[in-house]
Amino acid sequence: SPMYTLYYFPLRARAEPIRLMLHAAGVEFTDKHMDGSEFASLKSSGRLLYGQVPALETPDGSMLVQSQAIYQFVAKEHGLYPESHQSQYLADAIALGAEDLFAAWYRSWNNADNKVTLREKAIPTFFGAWEKLLSNGAHYLVDNKLSYADFVVFSLTETIPTDVENALAPYPNLAAHRDRIAALPNLQAFLSSKRGAIRF
Repeated sequence: SPMYTLYYFPLRARAEPIRLMLHAAGVEFTDKHMDGSEFASLKSSGRLLYGQVPALETPDGSMLVQSQAIYQFVAKEHGLYPESHQSQYLADAIALGAEDLFAAWYRSWNNADNKVTLREKAIPTFFGAWEKLLSNGAHYLVDNKLSYADFVVFSLTETIPTDVENALAPYPNLAAHRDRIAALPNLQAFLSSKRGAIRF
């Protein structure tokens, strides 16, 4: 039976929230880790709107691109998008903030000045904001209900501390949130699989 196919490189990066959501929702999909020539051939096929990945092929054969738009599509299809406009706004604002933090992290690779900016500005800005959203005992970031925002944030709280020592130490709510998402029943097998070798 037709299912989703996710096209990306053997990296977590912008594709990881898609993998996390599909696994958590119990949706079968093909996780295609492309090399350069496979990407070139997909690109030349003309099926990618902007010639970029991640791309998600849906069961009806549509090819979706742009990571944030894909996150929202998957969330809406699988009950991970909040219901009210206000809550949708908050989930989207969290996911777009995560994109800014991801970009700051990416710029910090092999750049000492940018690493200082990441540690002293970007991490406190975004981790600090999410820590606040989880105060008062909230288990999840939006309306205390699991949403796509939780997976987008988890993809960074899981990886950034492998690169920036003690990054989560000042944010106990966020550290607990990371552990809570990692413990979701459908995610445990995926998280302990050999993807552990991919740290970015």
